[in-house]
Order: sequence, then C-alpha cells, then structure tokens
Amino acid sequence: MPMIRRRRWVDDPTNVDPHHDRTRFRDLLASQSLLDPVALARSAEYIAQSNDALEALVRDLWHQRWDDRSLQLRANNLSREVRRRMLRRAIQETRERNGIVLPVFTDSTNIESLLDALDRESGATQGGVMVQVRRDIWTFRPAPPRRSL
Repeated sequence: MPMIRRRRWVDDPTNVDPHHDRTRFRDLLASQSLLDPVALARSAEYIAQSNDALEALVRDLWHQRWDDRSLQLRANNLSREVRRRMLRRAIQETRERNGIVLPVFTDSTNIESLLDALDRESGATQGGVMVQVRRDIWTFRPAPPRRSL
C-alpha cells in the first residue's frame, strides 16, 4: 500500500490579488445577491427531476413507437425535446445493431440539423446512420459508404 504524505497548507497570495481575473470574478460572484447558492441548488434539483420525468416518458414512448424489426419510429405529436431524445436513442440502437463505430456519436453530438431536416420531411445522415422520413415515420439504416474520388 502506498504511503500517503501529508502536505502543509500553503496560502497563495495571488488568490487575493485583484490583478488576476479569477480573483475579480470570485469577488463579483460573492457580491451578487441574485446568485443564492441555496436557490441554485434547488433549481438544479428541479432540473434533475424534470430530466428524470422526461427520461421515464421517453422509455414508455419508446416501447409504443419503436418498431424493432423495421427500425422505424413513429414521431408524430411529440414535443421537440421528446423527439430529440427518441432520435438519439434510435441512432444509438441502429449503430449498436449494425456495429457502426465511426463516425463518433455521443450524447453530446449536435443533432439539431438532423431534427430540423426530419421536421421538413427530408432525410439526412448522422453518426453513420441514414434517417428517411415518410409522413410521420422515421426509418433508420446504416448510411452507405462514402465514395472516394
């Protein structure tokens, strides 16, 4: 087991030097009455609860609207946020099923342009998955390989 060495506390005088941006920002934040830490924590909790409720809704809707055999999603009459979450899930499902690893697709990949295209009933590709639209049905399949010149 490695030995843990205790270090002496060192006070860094630059932490109170107003010539440093970090010091000025700390002072600014401390002087703001609008940034109440308790209210911010409460707001963060409300956001977490809302996110949990949305995730539960998406799980329920997924089983109702996703056709696992044809890789189709009925996307009608859903809010944009629910469509966004369902779209992400459908892309991930299609990628996993087809062994698609490139291009990289993560929870933070921007899919807004894809969602806009689908709202216009225009197909598009994201994360190696081609999505086509027919009425309110989105169909997912691996994107064809790119042609090299």
